Amino acid sequence: MLPRSVIYRDKEGRRHMTGYLTHFYRNFASSLNTSLRVRWDLVPENEAPSENVTSALLRDGLVDFPLVLTTLAPEPFYPSYVGEISSWFLMLPVEPDMPLSSLYFNLKGWRYFLGLMIILALLLVNAHRLEAGEGRLTLRCGDIFGDHVLRAILAQSFVMPHRLSLSRTLLYSLLMMAGLIVSTFYSVNLATLLVNPPAAYRILSYNDLRRTHGKILISQQELYTLNQSIGKDTLAENLDIFEITPSLVEFMAKRNELNTSFGYPVTNTLWPLLQLKQIKLRRPVFRKSNEISFIPFMPVTMPMARNSIYRDAFNRYLSHTLASGLYSLWFRRSFHELMAVGKLNYSVDHSDGGYHDLIWQDLYYVWIAYIGGTIVSLLVLLLETLFFKWHRRI
Repeated sequence: MLPRSVIYRDKEGRRHMTGYLTHFYRNFASSLNTSLRVRWDLVPENEAPSENVTSALLRDGLVDFPLVLTTLAPEPFYPSYVGEISSWFLMLPVEPDMPLSSLYFNLKGWRYFLGLMIILALLLVNAHRLEAGEGRLTLRCGDIFGDHVLRAILAQSFVMPHRLSLSRTLLYSLLMMAGLIVSTFYSVNLATLLVNPPAAYRILSYNDLRRTHGKILISQQELYTLNQSIGKDTLAENLDIFEITPSLVEFMAKRNELNTSFGYPVTNTLWPLLQLKQIKLRRPVFRKSNEISFIPFMPVTMPMARNSIYRDAFNRYLSHTLASGLYSLWFRRSFHELMAVGKLNYSVDHSDGGYHDLIWQDLYYVWIAYIGGTIVSLLVLLLETLFFKWHRRI
């Protein structure tokens, strides 16, 4: 059962009802030149009526139309024409961003260019050795760190050696071009990732949710539907990640407040309202899960009594309302109506986690590489000094 109307009280304590389904039924009553009477004594203010209660009200003739939507199941209701095509999926807290210090190792594709540069550098070194008559195809990786070859790898300008053959000139040109491509590719990708960092991890399955210690909050009323949709075995296997609450008020309050302690089942009809609620945040706190979906295709209808005298008139009215766009209009206005009565509002971001200039922690691995390289260079210099002093004594 999917409630689409909200009950609230005005300053004088009187009960009122709003929501796009309320407008739908009020307009239907006007089209029949009649009035709509709400049985306030049968309407729970903070709880949605269960399916059994709604079925009993229809069976006993106490109401003609409950302000809820239901699926196409023939029992215990007589469904109207299909009013909405929805789905039922999981709404998950957005995963945290990857730390900026780790982005230097997250670039893709540069390894292929690096491999190409190593091959070109080896060919260039062997071309030098062949022209000097020092042997054929002698691979000496130490020569790659020679001045001219190293400058070509880094795409830096340098004085070309005299009397270059055509093959060596071509190798130098290719090596410089490969170095320029790698340097540009790395810089552009790094700048992009610094502005829009990727997620540190992705939740794509129940196992990912369990590994990140995530929980799914679900109301007791929806547990039967969940069991029917994903299967008894799947539910039993993953029951440890579900938090079941008997109070529908608590469930809806936490979901509407965007409490990030849980993930929540949500319909494709309610999700646009929750997206709009996050529009003023620096970054969304919840996202739609395309991987964990309970009911991907869910036609919903308006239930009525099986012997309702309004059946034909109601179905004609539903068809005309959908075709005219009124139904969509009432739905789009729902968010602002709920804001006006205080049942929904924009979420405000109070965190200080916005964009900032690079700080020392963001360059953690860069400093490690720099300091480590400096220490190695000093050690090599010390060893070379000691070696030459020892060699002179000999």
